[in-house]
Amino acid sequence: MFIGIDHGTTAMRFSTGMQEFKVSREEARHFSVSDLSRLCPLEEIEGIAVCYSMGDGISAITSIEKVSDRGIVSREGAGKHIGGGTRVYDQIRESGLPAVVIPGLHRASPTDPRFKAYSHQASPEVQGLLSPGEPGEDRDPVRGRA
Repeated sequence: MFIGIDHGTTAMRFSTGMQEFKVSREEARHFSVSDLSRLCPLEEIEGIAVCYSMGDGISAITSIEKVSDRGIVSREGAGKHIGGGTRVYDQIRESGLPAVVIPGLHRASPTDPRFKAYSHQASPEVQGLLSPGEPGEDRDPVRGRA
């Protein structure tokens, strides 16, 4: 089973594509990796994709084990810091489950320079909507194309 996690403005969303749940960013401060058992038994998790818009220290999908400082250059100007996203990210990283971090589009991304007035240009789910692929093609979020 593969799980996608989205760090949204008001909530953290967890989905297998068939089942899902969300918790507020405040509730996420108490997240434990065992909470993923709401989606499937933990031993069935083959991979996790963490969509992390604030990840402006990386510009490619990267194994969570290889990301330093949660992939963040600076927390300044990034809105209200609640701690839920940090907790979820750290719990996933420390779990030992295979996981990747999907950054949003930001200044270091290979995009048109006119979009670089602000560091964060688009969230990772927008990239998913725009990524190339054949219609109906299944993708493995951890290992690439099926």
